Amino acid sequence: MLGRHRAPVLLFYFLFSCLLLASAQKPEHTISSFDNLPANVFFFDDTQSAIYHDSIEGNVYVSQDEGKTWNLADGIPKGKISMVIEHPFNNRYAFALTDKEEHYRTDNRGKTWRTFKLPLPPALVPKPLSFHASAGMDGHILYQGTSCEKGGWGAVCHDETFYTKSHFGDIPQKLLSETSHCQFAHSNKAFKTDVPKELIFCVAFDTSTNTGSHSLSSSRLFSSTDFFEKEIKVEDLGIGKNAKGVIAFAIVSKYALVAMRDMSPGNTGEMVLYVSLDGMAWAKAQFPHASSAQLRENAYTVVESTSYSLAVDVVLHDRASIGTLFMSNSNGTFFVESLKDTNRNERGFVDYERIYGVDGIGLANVVSNAKDVEAHGTIKQLKTVITFDDGSSPPSLSSPSHSESILLP
Repeated sequence: MLGRHRAPVLLFYFLFSCLLLASAQKPEHTISSFDNLPANVFFFDDTQSAIYHDSIEGNVYVSQDEGKTWNLADGIPKGKISMVIEHPFNNRYAFALTDKEEHYRTDNRGKTWRTFKLPLPPALVPKPLSFHASAGMDGHILYQGTSCEKGGWGAVCHDETFYTKSHFGDIPQKLLSETSHCQFAHSNKAFKTDVPKELIFCVAFDTSTNTGSHSLSSSRLFSSTDFFEKEIKVEDLGIGKNAKGVIAFAIVSKYALVAMRDMSPGNTGEMVLYVSLDGMAWAKAQFPHASSAQLRENAYTVVESTSYSLAVDVVLHDRASIGTLFMSNSNGTFFVESLKDTNRNERGFVDYERIYGVDGIGLANVVSNAKDVEAHGTIKQLKTVITFDDGSSPPSLSSPSHSESILLP
């Protein structure tokens, strides 16, 4: 009896599966119109919720159905928002910042928004918020604001950094004044786990000023494990009192990086890069061109890197829009040339992307007529190259027969 009914049952399941497959192969789409292009648009990780920020109108739109429908954010007045920042380590939170002291946050992926206040308006930097990557510490956030005092015909301004331990659900406390950038050591999940979770680095000035301007020699790297309440350490980077002229600090994968201008006696002020794996022992990055090239500000651009190698694009040409890509060894201190004549703009953005989710593969645009651009200022001609081994040997992509070179100013 069982054998007699098995064939119809199997046929039923087969037909049902075919119907499901057929319905799954019919994609649906909707078109939503906005008045302006987004300054930022993102999905909360692994959810159907999305945010669209129109910075021209100052409005935030939210979708809860994968972008099919959009509505103005509930709880945010129209025309107020200058920046929206998603929490990179907690997919429930995002922050909508105004140019004043009152801001907005969501803890339910944009369904509702609540106000929170900070002592200062946000600083004019690309990322005024810095997040903690460790489990259970995602409420720890650093905020960089600008304090101005009017005087005469203008104002004297400086940046200050504040911190919260509960996603701005508490009263933020001042971390440090006269700062240009602060960041948790554990702002990347790949950073060494035995480093204290509370470790914070700040690029700040060791002097105050009545004019709002500082000499580069007063810019140093500071660190603390108690929010600078009692412990304030000046990082000497292994070179003692010459560790000044710090321009930038960043955590990239497992590496801590410091870019600074060498202001030691007898030096011409070239840019140097220091690297650490634990935030305590620092080493100067060694490039094969270091003895013959003079590097200037914006000379280094750290592009998307792996957990076993740093990728750094360096300006070697007179024109800042052409670079050379270098790859490091595992501790990030010794570099070899990977790709010449990379395309970049005056702000240091480089045409290089690693393919998400596929190890070893990356794409880059190079300037095929770099010598003519350098010598005569001719228009760039770009060529796309691909690597399958993280930059060890990037062959060029073959273009279709009907295509032409891309010309850029």
